[in-house]
Amino acid sequence: MARWRAPGFARQVDLVRAHLRVIHSHEALALSYSREHFHVEPVGARPPRPISLLRRSATDVAYAYRWMELAMGHQGGPWLAVVDAGAGMSDAGAGVSTGA
Repeated sequence: MARWRAPGFARQVDLVRAHLRVIHSHEALALSYSREHFHVEPVGARPPRPISLLRRSATDVAYAYRWMELAMGHQGGPWLAVVDAGAGMSDAGAGVSTGA
């Protein structure tokens, strides 16, 4: 989990999220992710082991975060604010929403 709090990882998540802001539906986000993922995963790759899910790339995390934003109907705050809040984006009092 310390990796997810690293400044470089947070910058990458927020950079990818900035590019994903123009996507306004889960369907469009899934299509975008499938195109992105197609270029990253080798053909015939094995499904990830559970422990490897904690080592997800900043791109994967950014897509998951955008998925949650779309479900909630509002934009969340910077990645480090979400991680530091501990409770995640569902806690309105955690200061993770920009209100935008």
